[in-house]
Amino acid sequence: YISNVTYKSLLFTDGTLPRAYGLPKIHKIDIPFRLIVSSINSPLYSLALFLHKVIIKNLPVASSQV
Repeated sequence: YISNVTYKSLLFTDGTLPRAYGLPKIHKIDIPFRLIVSSINSPLYSLALFLHKVIIKNLPVASSQV
């Protein structure tokens, strides 16, 4: 269940398409690109942010880190 305020914040009517660009990995042979996709201002950005918060809140905290 989500509140009316949350529901309305997840609705979208306009937006831009996610943009993709590459960053060169200059430390590797043949200089491959690392693909970066920016979804800020895209229609699904608010939904992705909402789901991220729900998932992070419900994951157990690890007792150690690598």
